Amino acid sequence: TENKNDYNFIDRRVGENHNLAKLDNKKVLEIRRLLKEGVSVLKLSKQFNVSYTAIKNIRSRKTWKHI
Repeated sequence: TENKNDYNFIDRRVGENHNLAKLDNKKVLEIRRLLKEGVSVLKLSKQFNVSYTAIKNIRSRKTWKHI
């Protein structure tokens, strides 16, 4: 029998497909580009209206690693 609580059966919406996402793939790629150009994490967090930690996680690929 299949266990619905099994990790393989969990509906895992990631990135822009998540219903609470503030960013989309295009914005994340723009953030990464700007980080490479030396724009600060704080400035980007304000520009994209997300937390400082969200930008740090994008930079370190803790989040949005699928793109």
